[in-house]
This record gives sequence, structure tokens and C-alpha cells, in this order.
Amino acid sequence: MPVLQCAVTAYREILAKISRDKSPREWALTKDNLARGLASIADRTDKRYEAAIAAIEDAIVAFRGLGEMHYLRKAVAFRQRLEERPR
Repeated sequence: MPVLQCAVTAYREILAKISRDKSPREWALTKDNLARGLASIADRTDKRYEAAIAAIEDAIVAFRGLGEMHYLRKAVAFRQRLEERPR
């Protein structure tokens, strides 16, 4: 778990340093990775996926705006899997 927490912390630090307006693709990819890290932590602990769902929804909006269909499809599928997980 410490490695996952370090990854989540790193993604949050990156998001604090990059601008969605100036680097929209990198921002969206980082949000996607943050969501996946948060989901992995939730899988191993409290099964609370709200933070992961919020992060992936931010990524979905950004991917849609960028026209990044490949990443958009992957992010939407991931959100659906998160919503199906027992809580």
C-alpha cells in the first residue's frame, strides 16, 4: 500500500503543477492515473470509490473535449467498472 499512496501523492503533486488549459492531454492522463491509483487503494481498504469516480469523471470530460477517443473509451469503461464494484 505505501507504493500506491506514493503514486497517488505524486499524481496530485503533478496536477498541482500543470494547468488543464496549457497541458490538457497531460492533465487528463494524470487524472486518469490518479483515479486508477485511488481505486486500487479503495480495493484494498474501505471500498469507497467516490474519489476515484470523481477523478475519472474529470478525465472523461477532458478526453471528450480533446477528442481523444481511445482514452475516452478506456476511461468510460473504467468508470463503469468502478460503479459496478460492491460498496
